[in-house]
Amino acid sequence: MQHAVKMAAGAAFPAIAVARLGGGEIAPASMEGWRLLVVYRGKHCPLCKPYLTTLDGLIDTFTEAGVQVMAVSADPVEKATADAAEFGWRFPLGYGLSYAHGVTVPVLPEVSGIQGEQIPVGNYIDRGKSVHGYAVSLVGADGDAVSGDVSAAATADGSLRMSALDYRAQEDSRRFAWGNDRATLTVRAQAPLDLDRQTNGDVLLVVTLRVDALPGPDAWIGLGCGTQCQGRVALGPQLVHLATGQWSRVGVPLKCFRAAGADMHHIEQPFQLGAGAGSTLALFRVALGTDAGQVVTCPK
Repeated sequence: MQHAVKMAAGAAFPAIAVARLGGGEIAPASMEGWRLLVVYRGKHCPLCKPYLTTLDGLIDTFTEAGVQVMAVSADPVEKATADAAEFGWRFPLGYGLSYAHGVTVPVLPEVSGIQGEQIPVGNYIDRGKSVHGYAVSLVGADGDAVSGDVSAAATADGSLRMSALDYRAQEDSRRFAWGNDRATLTVRAQAPLDLDRQTNGDVLLVVTLRVDALPGPDAWIGLGCGTQCQGRVALGPQLVHLATGQWSRVGVPLKCFRAAGADMHHIEQPFQLGAGAGSTLALFRVALGTDAGQVVTCPK
């Protein structure tokens, strides 16, 4: 029988090498610097996907800190390839891990342990859908909301419509069309988030988006922190300079939201988006990060 043995702090990393998707191998023991190796169960594991997707949303933060992130499983190359295509994880992905590598892997619990304030705080929308612990809503100009965690939806008053869109894979993005400038797209957390530490650390709210139509500079991005509590930042002046029909990564410093009135200790809606009537914007990912193609300057 194989028994799991925990590694002792300061011990040398086991000399294993696992085949890497796309060619080469993952061999942490031969690497320099800090390394984070995640061993996950494989394609069949329903709990692993939210964890790895959240990790992918933080990859820029790890990179800036000098940490190399990688993940391996016992899956064959076919299953690993399918996961990579579906989720688009940016870290190196290894496959074919087995006892032949001389490493014992402990049994992982079936209960995620994620609830309330333990919900990951760094990734809100990925591949056009809300991640675990968050919910997307379309709020009409009349104030009534409908769920956005589907392929297509529209508010009852027709002021905001959503449809599926292909970017890197089939229906991995969502297109939003505004018929009224009072309609809003929102992401709500299951429990309030404390983003004060990230705000002090110069972290950005990074949105991977595409401008399809923007009649005027009325677009805005915000964070909601409860009744009559919001931090809203003008986004239109940045978007009007983007090429129509091309995907871009736009970052807004969290400090901008705090300066605009958001209580960063109590964020209930970590993403809000509004635009003028006739605007059409597509979204692929919304996450915290430290790198973006365009960075919004906080209003003076």
